[in-house]
Amino acid sequence: HVFLTNSNTHTEMLSRQFPNDADKFSLAGSPRVDALAASQATPMDGPPYILANTGFSLINAIWDDDTAITAATEAWGKEIVRISIEGQTAGIKIMSEVVEWLIHRHRVVIRPHPGERAEYWRESFPGVEIVERSSPLPWIGNARLLVHANSTTGIEAALMGTPTLNLDPLPAYGDLTIVKRVNPTVKTKQKAFSALETFLENGEGLGATHNLNALYPPHGAKKTAKAIIDMIGNAPSISRVLPWKSLERTDTQRQKFTASRQEI
Repeated sequence: HVFLTNSNTHTEMLSRQFPNDADKFSLAGSPRVDALAASQATPMDGPPYILANTGFSLINAIWDDDTAITAATEAWGKEIVRISIEGQTAGIKIMSEVVEWLIHRHRVVIRPHPGERAEYWRESFPGVEIVERSSPLPWIGNARLLVHANSTTGIEAALMGTPTLNLDPLPAYGDLTIVKRVNPTVKTKQKAFSALETFLENGEGLGATHNLNALYPPHGAKKTAKAIIDMIGNAPSISRVLPWKSLERTDTQRQKFTASRQEI
């Protein structure tokens, strides 16, 4: 009946794709965005650090590559997956070069995507701290800087006020998201080194590049709740018994999709 969208960009995208249903799209905002903007990160121990958030779960998957690619193809289509694989292949290379450059100048913490093999980063950088399967927000909120490669964590960092550098060696991949509208973005390792050098010297140049309120209108939770109440407020209750059943999860699924009480 109604599709609630989280931004003007989201609304415009859906309206182009489904013009016959454009009147059903209603801009609500995002409760998650509201929560992130108001969040206070729990202080982390140790000296200041630069956080490298890696997001290469198609080419460095905790599942075998064929399983990850097959699932992505079913969800996104072959062309998007082809661009994504090329983008992640280029991204993991420049990310590794940037981490190598940084570890001689600053404390670095690597946080792999939950769908990635953390072993890849341990083998590549045996002396660097790797924090897998951990809540991202304390690490993002306390970082001196977040470095990523077209990850949505760049938007989270901007909402939390953490400076950010986005690595985008293959623009066709980066164009699949709005991250480049929010984060300072570079295409080459040389430009990354230059931006990082300036930041390490004076702490400047890597703040948010867009007014986030213009992207995500506030009060998303209230607008979402009101829309639900308006639609089902007078609906009859469900009388039949719903056929619930338990589902046994693998250890990999538990690691990826389980939240702790503290995280909630």
